[in-house]
Amino acid sequence: MQPTDICSCGKPHRSPTKTVVIGANALAALPATCDAYRHILVVADRHTQAACGDRVVSLLGDRVAAVQVFNDEILIPDETALSAIEEPIRGRLKKGSCPIDHIVGVGSGVINDLCKETAHRFDLRYTIVATAPSMDGYASAGAALILGGMKVTLTATPPEAIVADTAVLCGAPMDMIRAGYGDIIGKYSCLNDWKLAALIRGEYICPAVWQWVKDTADRVRSMAVGIRRREPEAIEALMRALVDVGVAMAYVGNSRPASGSEHHIAHFLEISGIRRGRPYLAHGVDVACGAVLTARLREEILSRAPAPRPFDREAYAATIRDVYAVRGGTHGETHGEMPGDGMEASIVNMQESIGWYTDRGIERFVLSHTEEIRAVLADAPSAAETRAMVEAVGLSFESFLAFYGEDTLREAILWGKDLKDRYTVLWLYHRFYA
Repeated sequence: MQPTDICSCGKPHRSPTKTVVIGANALAALPATCDAYRHILVVADRHTQAACGDRVVSLLGDRVAAVQVFNDEILIPDETALSAIEEPIRGRLKKGSCPIDHIVGVGSGVINDLCKETAHRFDLRYTIVATAPSMDGYASAGAALILGGMKVTLTATPPEAIVADTAVLCGAPMDMIRAGYGDIIGKYSCLNDWKLAALIRGEYICPAVWQWVKDTADRVRSMAVGIRRREPEAIEALMRALVDVGVAMAYVGNSRPASGSEHHIAHFLEISGIRRGRPYLAHGVDVACGAVLTARLREEILSRAPAPRPFDREAYAATIRDVYAVRGGTHGETHGEMPGDGMEASIVNMQESIGWYTDRGIERFVLSHTEEIRAVLADAPSAAETRAMVEAVGLSFESFLAFYGEDTLREAILWGKDLKDRYTVLWLYHRFYA
């Protein structure tokens, strides 16, 4: 899809990302991509530094003013990590040295989000050197962070340039490649949620962007065997798809083209893992397997009649306090204990302000437009079809179920939606079918 002045949806579509270089020997383009900058901060973790961080520093030469390498086994995108990146920027300002004028991130999801947010805070442009085709946020306008123990997506400026060398991408851990594929397969779920929200709540939807993302998912799905074999052509196609989805998010100004109920389940599993001190799987794996769960919910809804459930605010608040409570140490204890900072109350207050639990207008619409809703839900891959897509690259849905257990996954289905203010099939299920 090409940028437009005005789309048929009535809105212009533009992305701040001007340069995308994906392919063999793409790293050679990095010096020219950053040619306008003379005082660059390079950010990596110990894994991405080994993958190509040293080469990035070498290619940029004396234009590198500082290097921040995280040694965490699992890097959490929280206040501590942001502070570490900001330190060399603030330090040079205090000393009167030439200020940092550009950030080059070397990594994938977490590094990209940290650099994106830091660049936004200091009004800097940044470049991301991708080390794995593992997620779809490279070109998006959102930075997914964990602040105050809560998963939040802040509006931030997308990268000025994305550089992805297929030799580096093909060498990424297979788990990360599978995660990127899983993130794309999750689009079938979120696109259905987008249509559902447009029907039930009148939410804005762009048919052109919707179709673009659908076509992108179809293309990646058809290359599952090549992705599993690390074939350069297939890995390059996966990376382009992940970038395109990020651009689609920038086009509509939010993450709706890429994130829905399957992401809410994934976010819950990550947040609850951190707050309970338990391990969790890669984001894309949770998204892909979460899409199987949401496909099951759609099938269950299609087999039953809606029946509104009563809402008890006190019981709801007590449940949220229990579900999101801190329990013991955190996953990644180098960051210290997760504070009991009122996250549970924030969730309750947010949902109370949204009002979907008590919105009689939604209730009346669902009860009077059952067939239209069913038509939307039926226009999505079945649970069996989704599971086959997931397992085509070697992911195991059964292992996912065993890893988290029935109780945790039930909590994710019922309460993952409360982390966000986005209507999805999880809301429909909880209010009328759970």
